[in-house]
Amino acid sequence: MQLRLWESRVPYPEPLTPIQVRGPRS
Repeated sequence: MQLRLWESRVPYPEPLTPIQVRGPRS
């Protein structure tokens, strides 16, 4: 559920990278 808030806060135009996915997932 944190991914929703994180995604809404950081509207990145790039695809989800291992680092970006690890951030909110951690």
